[in-house]
Amino acid sequence: MKNYDPSLPAVLRDRVRGVMRRFLETLPIWTVASDPIDPGSVLDSREMQIFLLHGMRKTNAEIAFRLFLSVDSIDTHLLIIVKKLRIRRRDLRRVAHDYARHGEDGSAKS
Repeated sequence: MKNYDPSLPAVLRDRVRGVMRRFLETLPIWTVASDPIDPGSVLDSREMQIFLLHGMRKTNAEIAFRLFLSVDSIDTHLLIIVKKLRIRRRDLRRVAHDYARHGEDGSAKS
């Protein structure tokens, strides 16, 4: 190609990332739901993996490395999980940790 710009893919990636963030910001933001939502009923399998790893206090980089995803993908998944569970982002790790420890039935795992 005559006018190939090697920085073009990075520019496109940044634009897509910006569009995704703006899209996610337009979704409704809830405070803590009055009735807790069961993560097992609303999250798909990949989101559940990320949710449980987040609850095991793994960093986004560790989760990305383990699941062969980028850190940006993990951030996006976590934002979607927050929206689906109707919780605040700052409460996500606590909710995920409690769910990972107690599971679906609410009994403590050893």
